[in-house]
Amino acid sequence: MDASPPRPAHRVAHPPRGAAAALQRHLPELAPQPIPRGGLHLWASLPEGTDDVALAAAAAAEGVIVFPGRPWYASEPPAPHLRLTYAAAPPDRMDEAVRRLARALRKARE
Repeated sequence: MDASPPRPAHRVAHPPRGAAAALQRHLPELAPQPIPRGGLHLWASLPEGTDDVALAAAAAAEGVIVFPGRPWYASEPPAPHLRLTYAAAPPDRMDEAVRRLARALRKARE
């Protein structure tokens, strides 16, 4: 009988550092502080007055899928956030994804 602990069926291959570093370079105002040590998503607080649903749609038009934060905060006052899932994309694609997100945010502010 094997005495070693069971291995998880799925394990995040890379921590959030790549996504957080890309945010720091291209959208420093959205970079979370502190950077989480693990997980599947980063949460970005958006500037007050930003429509997170409209921004998620604008990001999708740029080829980047993000999720508006409002539906995830059912018991808290509404505030603009984005849920950024980094676990499904290779770290080397994060820089371009965040550049596109920055472009979507600029367009949303116009």
